[in-house]
Amino acid sequence: MSSLKAHQFMESPLVAWVRTFDERGTLADVQGLVDGILLNRIMCTVDPSVFTMAKVMQKVEKDPGLCMENLHLLISRIRQFYLTALQQLVIVQLPNISVIAHEPESAASLEQLDKLLVLLLGCVVQCDSKGPLIERLKTMDLAQQQTLVGYIQQVTDTTDYVCSIDWNDLEDIPKPTLEGLCRTAYLHLQRVCQGERLSL
Repeated sequence: MSSLKAHQFMESPLVAWVRTFDERGTLADVQGLVDGILLNRIMCTVDPSVFTMAKVMQKVEKDPGLCMENLHLLISRIRQFYLTALQQLVIVQLPNISVIAHEPESAASLEQLDKLLVLLLGCVVQCDSKGPLIERLKTMDLAQQQTLVGYIQQVTDTTDYVCSIDWNDLEDIPKPTLEGLCRTAYLHLQRVCQGERLSL
């Protein structure tokens, strides 16, 4: 059952988009995402002056610990890019890299991978060198493009994943939207605090 879901996931528009960066043709299964190598390579295209492949483990051989190292690095880079380059705070609960690395084909892992790919897509379409990167999207099937636009809008047009931290814009935000942002930020802080307590 899980391998069927993994196969379906590998046929999804998000994975099809990732494949546009796979010049070597190495993305054969979920493990090609779980190892974090290709995904970190995509992140390096977002800002090559900041992100390099130097810290990425290249030979993970399905080792969950090494996969977790690469995924942790990727998530740190994604958070850093949103915060420093885009002035946005990631408010969605971050993908659980332990689940991804230890149970790659499980439904829970695929859900976490989906979230990770959406966050990565949001970086790519908002970076300074987005022109050629968006051209990759335009080579895809129209239905896939439309699905990806929906994911992009979740990142750029809603507060489901990130919220802007440009304090100058606060007065322009309608009160109901601002209340929703505050509620989301509160829930996010609550999750962070609970996570810290659990790790103590």
